Amino acid sequence: MPVRPVAVTATELRRRLAHDLAVEEWVPAAVLAIIRREGLYRQTGSR
Repeated sequence: MPVRPVAVTATELRRRLAHDLAVEEWVPAAVLAIIRREGLYRQTGSR
């Protein structure tokens, strides 16, 4: 990995921020969806 200059352009910063936010939103959402699905399966079994 080449060493990059410390000065980062605003667009690069925004792109990184948007990517990080997307990952932070997508990962918990996927985990929650799996947990909800597992929970629904257990609830339907007890109902």
